[in-house]
Amino acid sequence: MATYYADHGTLGRRVHAGLNCVKSKYTYSTTASAGDIVRFCKLPNNCTVTSVVFYGDLPNSSATTYKVGTDSSVARFYVSSSAITVLHNCTLIGTSEATRGIGYTFSASDDASNQWEYISATVLNAGTATPGDSITAIIQYIVTN
Repeated sequence: MATYYADHGTLGRRVHAGLNCVKSKYTYSTTASAGDIVRFCKLPNNCTVTSVVFYGDLPNSSATTYKVGTDSSVARFYVSSSAITVLHNCTLIGTSEATRGIGYTFSASDDASNQWEYISATVLNAGTATPGDSITAIIQYIVTN
């Protein structure tokens, strides 16, 4: 089990009130293992998630199943079950827009050490995504103040 960070996986220095959108992609350099975590981006304090779209480009792999969520709930965002499966042997397939978990608001106390939490994908089945395969998340959220 390892933790990886996707590109654009950090909170921008200029998060503004209103709608924000982050597109974050991770390309595998090793074969995925069950329990691996890919961190896509940090949700800032006082934000409400309005959309999470998750898709894969896995031409070299069999179907791969992920849980997509936050630090406080690893399976917060999904379509019809607690996991999202990205299919194989095609590109830009297995696109899933979460219908569950939308409207989640992250709010940390003023004295919390972290004023953010990650949106991440956790691999559920071992050895499926291989080097060169990639997964992408597009996250929209509204910052209220």
